[in-house]
Amino acid sequence: MKLNGRWIWSVGAVGLAVVGVSLGHFTRTSYDAKRGFPELERIYATNPAPIRDDGSRPMGGRSAGEYFDNVLEILKEQFVDPIRDETPLAHGAVSSMLQSLRDPGTRFYSPVEWRRYRDQLEGKYEGLGADLAIIWKGEGSNTELPLTVVSVFDSGPGHKAGLLPGDVIEEVNGNWVASRSLLNDLAIASEKRQKGEITDEEYQIEFERLREKSLGAISINDALERVQVSSREPVNIMVLRKGVPVTITVTLASGSFDLVEKDADIIRIRTFGRGVDTRMSDVLSTSGDVTVDLRNNPGGSFEIMENCLAQLIPQGEYARIVTKRGSPAVPLLLKSGAKHRLNIIVLVNEGTAREAELFAVALRDRANAKLVGGPTAQLGFLSDHYTLADGSGYTLTRGHFVDLQGTSLLVERLVSGSSPSNQEGGN
Repeated sequence: MKLNGRWIWSVGAVGLAVVGVSLGHFTRTSYDAKRGFPELERIYATNPAPIRDDGSRPMGGRSAGEYFDNVLEILKEQFVDPIRDETPLAHGAVSSMLQSLRDPGTRFYSPVEWRRYRDQLEGKYEGLGADLAIIWKGEGSNTELPLTVVSVFDSGPGHKAGLLPGDVIEEVNGNWVASRSLLNDLAIASEKRQKGEITDEEYQIEFERLREKSLGAISINDALERVQVSSREPVNIMVLRKGVPVTITVTLASGSFDLVEKDADIIRIRTFGRGVDTRMSDVLSTSGDVTVDLRNNPGGSFEIMENCLAQLIPQGEYARIVTKRGSPAVPLLLKSGAKHRLNIIVLVNEGTAREAELFAVALRDRANAKLVGGPTAQLGFLSDHYTLADGSGYTLTRGHFVDLQGTSLLVERLVSGSSPSNQEGGN
């Protein structure tokens, strides 16, 4: 069987796009030069860009704003169809710009996605009932963008169907989520054939499997949209769980959950959303033992997290944050703190992420708390939230959390039995 050239193009589109841009630039430049266009040097970045004092290099010696304006100008003047609404162009530019940073805490959201994102901080969900993140892995042709389940909300559709933190969404109703290049899989099969590890027939079977996979592929954004809406019919979702494919069937729905609640001596904080700090002060005792349950807590508001923390540990330094790579970590300080010492146990799991991980490590280091469960998500970063004029928005990673011993929470995964090495520092 001959290899299908059309399929090779589809699965290698990312790599070929780079070549295409280069060839297209050369062709357009030659064509425009013949027509005597005088603006080429202004529009195209043809000269080496000077390096700024901070080591950065603007595109073609021009700022990003000028660069984008030039492209927009060409689109409006030369594109075959009239561009009547520039909003999709703006969304696409911002989304791609943020995605190019390859950071799981930096992402653009359409107006509908932004509403859903903010609803989670209010105890509402739609679709799976899960916090999802795109987590970059690998480099170059080996780059992967797995759509990863960070946390699963109790009693939500995903939780009832057996979805777990750490699951990677691979297929939605049989459509593969295009999170990596299938050419790598094909190259591996080809190498096995050359080494005699598989037969020609087995190679052709693998080729057909990958071809069918690519033809039914959907983008990561399409996948996000499909699992974050209500559905009347059950949806089949195939996830990779520690590399093993698992299929779950779920009817997507809308719902809500309590952000914080108390049962006996256990305080459950599901996310650090609005009002959680006030509610916590109402249910917290001033003496005795308390268990703080942070399982499947994806984080939330940094300010509210600090307000909750101040009810459990003394004032002073409780952790640090690196806001510029290569610069010293800056202390995170509480101006006020708890007056009474409590015996604290903290429950964590792989769905404990972001501000919740910081909360747990601060209790460990400043209140001698024992951590039970884990490991955690290893997503110890702080993201700022920005709402744009049309209702869309984006998150931007502002810093990485570091514990009092100097270990980054992007590296440290809090695990069962963790104990502090600094019990009272920072008073």
